[in-house]
Amino acid sequence: MFTGSYKFAEHIFTINTNYQYFHTRSTDYKTTENSEFEITITQEDLALEKEKDENNLPEQYVEFTAVYRKMLDVLMNHGCILFHGAVISVDGQGYLFTAPSGTGKTTHMRLWLKLFGNRAKVVNGDKPILICREDGVFAYGTPWNGKEQYGENSSVKLKAMIVLSRDKENHIETISRDNAFPFLFKQTHKTSGSNVAYVMAKLDEISSKVELYSLGCNMDPEAAIVAYKGMNKSLKFEDILLFDGSLLYTAVGTSMLPLIKEHHDLITIVKKENRLKKRDVALFKRDDGKYVLHRVMKVCKDGTYIMCGDHQWIKERGVREDQVLGYLTQVDQGDRVITVNDKKYKRYVRLWCNFFYIRAAILWLKALPRRIKNKLSRKRQHR
Repeated sequence: MFTGSYKFAEHIFTINTNYQYFHTRSTDYKTTENSEFEITITQEDLALEKEKDENNLPEQYVEFTAVYRKMLDVLMNHGCILFHGAVISVDGQGYLFTAPSGTGKTTHMRLWLKLFGNRAKVVNGDKPILICREDGVFAYGTPWNGKEQYGENSSVKLKAMIVLSRDKENHIETISRDNAFPFLFKQTHKTSGSNVAYVMAKLDEISSKVELYSLGCNMDPEAAIVAYKGMNKSLKFEDILLFDGSLLYTAVGTSMLPLIKEHHDLITIVKKENRLKKRDVALFKRDDGKYVLHRVMKVCKDGTYIMCGDHQWIKERGVREDQVLGYLTQVDQGDRVITVNDKKYKRYVRLWCNFFYIRAAILWLKALPRRIKNKLSRKRQHR
């Protein structure tokens, strides 16, 4: 017997098998936490699983499937449900695509990975575990992730479940729970008549907490864009840059004065294709989700940038390449348009950057009275 402890969907199992295969596939799920349940695959279990095997698979793979059936019988008593589908996470939001085998779930998932790059990851490519909580539905990865073995030991809150079908044109529409339910029900794991009522109740709860869509697609790259836009009416800056290549918006904040005036000037940002250069103005996104438009003061050897606003003196270090979304190409001030290729703009940049410490000292002194006033105000409040 081969033995190991594993964590699936927040529950700990000791699993005993006749073959090593399950343990090899489940390495990422190993744990040293105390076990809640124990599963042992017997010869009787293997014989029953072989009866269901229509492909004459090797016995070690038959056992791999037997483990998952027995594990799910346990998990279904603890609020879990197994679903046949592919779960992809983009910016921490989960999308579950489901369809009969061979329809193109994996192909469509690859389109999303290519489109979004490091913003996307596959949680599970075939058989995720779903848990419904008060704050939403969560999808968990499992080692049963398809022949391509797309997936990882992670979880994500689901934004939407999408019923996928092949079509000549790409289109996506919302569908009602009643229309979605028959197909979704077919895609769940059921072991006996007593489980059916549980699955129906749990699926009804799940479908009430996520958005439901029908997606017809032809597997062209445009399919991923159509699907994402159809499910995200309010696009983020990085989405607009990704889909359109450029972004127009009116800046908020005073950090780029005197070049950019708050709530007045219309700025153009272009998608970043290559490394930025010193003195470029970059749009980047901090880890807390805040968008920032600052100038590159230095390109560091470790691949990061040092940034600072034209109207600031405190430099921001360690801005990573993956945080940078695009760079400034022009500023429309109403009465004139300034491009980064203008001679006057280039003179302004040289003056502003070359005399940074003089500028920083002036800005610091100008802000000193306000800082003193704020400090005195705080002292009075604490008396």
